Amino acid sequence: MKSNDDKPYITCIVSMGRAFRVKPMEELVENPVWFVPKDELNDYVEEYTVGSIQPCESGLSVQRNDALEYCFKRNKICLMLDDDINGFTRIINKKKTENISYTDTINELYTNLINSPMNMGGFSALSNLFWFDPLNRISLRTPIPTAVLMIKPSKPIFDINMEVSEDYDFALQHIVEYGGAMRINYIRVEVNQTRMDNKKLTFKKTMEGGIDYDIEKVKDSYYYLKKKWGNLVREGKTPYQVVFRV
Repeated sequence: MKSNDDKPYITCIVSMGRAFRVKPMEELVENPVWFVPKDELNDYVEEYTVGSIQPCESGLSVQRNDALEYCFKRNKICLMLDDDINGFTRIINKKKTENISYTDTINELYTNLINSPMNMGGFSALSNLFWFDPLNRISLRTPIPTAVLMIKPSKPIFDINMEVSEDYDFALQHIVEYGGAMRINYIRVEVNQTRMDNKKLTFKKTMEGGIDYDIEKVKDSYYYLKKKWGNLVREGKTPYQVVFRV
């Protein structure tokens, strides 16, 4: 097994309230560093077998910033993962997909990012293949979810004033600061997402732990982004959905 010293990046898993995800993620990921709340440290210590654990102040944005700092101080790229990943899919066309391994997925992301002027890369949150555009395989000015992020040493950090939608803000920081953020649209990360019912404006969790969503948090984040970024963001077709104008 390669240590993090042998790679140009450090694999960081940001987790909260999900010590039960340690073993599934460690079966998927090689030698990760876990970033977890201090008051949950013992729960995670009981579960992990490889890598290491970094205790943080509670809050996913705080933990993500700790992961960035940990990697950048070592002059390494930060490969940041959420704790609810189930697998990866390559999109062939609007009707066909194929499974792709974790190793091949990360290699694809690293190769694309290292050969681009961008400082951040990730994948699409696309779930409905109807919206897949085979001519738009990589986009540079669109939101990127936190499920998998690869970030070169750079200036932006996560806004700790936001409990939800902080990934929109982080991508927008990179777009404004560096002219773009690389999103690979032909690979999909399969995760246990909390989904919103667009008519009832309620949320359904598929996994315990993590953030507890409600419509007021989503509304507050949307209006916070509007105040922070002005005309660079607008509301999409889904209520309080953030769309970039860049």
